[in-house]
Amino acid sequence: MRWLEKITGKKTAAPRLAPGRLVDEVEYVTSPGHAVRSVVTDRGVLTENPAILNWIARTWPAAGLLPFDDPWAMAQVESFNSFVASSVHVAFSHLFRPGRWVDPMPAQQATAAKAPQMLRNLFDIVEADPATSHARIHLRHSSFVLQQPGKEGKLCYMFAGWFAGAMDWVNDTAPDSAKKGPRSKSIETQCAAEGHDHCVFEVSPL
Repeated sequence: MRWLEKITGKKTAAPRLAPGRLVDEVEYVTSPGHAVRSVVTDRGVLTENPAILNWIARTWPAAGLLPFDDPWAMAQVESFNSFVASSVHVAFSHLFRPGRWVDPMPAQQATAAKAPQMLRNLFDIVEADPATSHARIHLRHSSFVLQQPGKEGKLCYMFAGWFAGAMDWVNDTAPDSAKKGPRSKSIETQCAAEGHDHCVFEVSPL
């Protein structure tokens, strides 16, 4: 949780996906029945990633995580977080946890087989090598392009951090026997707002 250490200025040490105190004010725990986190605060338990991220940004405003003084920019952040939570994560759960959606094993296998098509409707992983932290992703139908008709330039940069974080997550959760790459970064090298058919993101070592 190095990102949380940087925001709060407090050293943290907690096992991944397990109960553990991270900072004096914040404790992450695993939600019952789900491999996701909840935040325990002095005012109660907070769930759901968009709400947790918003709460962290407001609790430590000096970190400058959210553009609170710009309603449009703030709406874009909320749009992106909602898209990841309600579309991307749902598609991934069909692939990795089909038993959440259907019970019979043949139905689970069919659900998992359908998931790649769902993901391709969002983006194509053209190439990915976690061992070297390199990847190339094509993003289609970006909400940031669709909601800003006529605007040119690279509009989808917020996806870059998500793709880099996804690469780091793959390496962090890989078996100990696997070759793991270094921490990664990502940049948008092509955007549909520039007249292209899709956006392109390149992931590489940090």
